[in-house]
Amino acid sequence: MKHTLFTAILVVGALTGCSKKDSAKPTAGSSASASALTAAKPPGASAVSPSGMTVALSHLPAVCDAVVRVDVAGVFAIPAIKSQAVPALAALKTDPKDEQGKHFAAFLTDTGIDPATDLKEVAICFTQLRSSNGSPTITAALAGNFKPGTIIAAIEKNGKAEKFKIEELDGTKILVDDGGKFVAGQAADGALVMAPSKALLAAALKTSDAAKIFEVPTDVELSFVLTAEFMKSAMAENGNPFVGQASQAGRGLLALDLKKPSAQLRITMGDEKSAIELAGVAKMLLGQLTLAPPPAGDPSAPMFSLLQAAKIGNQGKDALIDIAISTEKLDELVKQLIATTKHSGPAAGDASTDH
Repeated sequence: MKHTLFTAILVVGALTGCSKKDSAKPTAGSSASASALTAAKPPGASAVSPSGMTVALSHLPAVCDAVVRVDVAGVFAIPAIKSQAVPALAALKTDPKDEQGKHFAAFLTDTGIDPATDLKEVAICFTQLRSSNGSPTITAALAGNFKPGTIIAAIEKNGKAEKFKIEELDGTKILVDDGGKFVAGQAADGALVMAPSKALLAAALKTSDAAKIFEVPTDVELSFVLTAEFMKSAMAENGNPFVGQASQAGRGLLALDLKKPSAQLRITMGDEKSAIELAGVAKMLLGQLTLAPPPAGDPSAPMFSLLQAAKIGNQGKDALIDIAISTEKLDELVKQLIATTKHSGPAAGDASTDH
């Protein structure tokens, strides 16, 4: 699944020509009162805040170049993933392999978090995607069955003190990365929220329907929305193969539905003629990309076979790339992800013990 997501993002990159150009700095959207506890929802359910948004999305600002949402509960409900990923995640708490793993296990114990079942949803807002320094600005929210007031305290207890500072923001304990890259806090609904500045964090710790403007689908396991403004700007860049269609470019949407399973990239254009032209260029580029497949055993090999079977066309003003994923292929991708995770170690452990 990791390689599926990675390659799908590469396809989006090809369509948008993500070069390095400055974009406006983000501003936070309006905020309302904090929502009810996520933990009140039954296991596996996608909790909804009083704003009408899902909990993680309700913490995002209104200004983003792109928004990603992952229905983690939905991902772990897929049999191929549940049978392999869930035991590996459960072992983080019950069978730590090294000192860092022990610190992370202690963090999980102190928070009461079960890594295999309690994380329900992740939402991320990206701005400055085409920044000259190559580093986008990120505001993120992780929602689930998290007890409010426990996560930052557990990081303070089990993390490396030289890596962060603990401060207060409007009466809420927050973590400040010593490198100045991010600040984090836990919202009243239990969600863990991260932002690039205290001002953005203060807004993101509250909830609102600011992210409603992005129309992020919540009926699939992964949604990746690119705004029309970003699409136009990126496609208009010199050298982009889609520069001829840039003026008509609208919203881009990558949706990964693991229940079918399938992936679809949909770009809404200003008219049907532009959608047909965009699909034609995409066919040519993907055709060239698949002319030289990687050798058997290469991690990217499964993704190339999926791209070779992609169906490209249009539906009215929408240019479409549809990729069907067999259950066998999904199982293969999941095995690769698990193997990679075991080799590199738990990223979540790094976040909570090193920082």
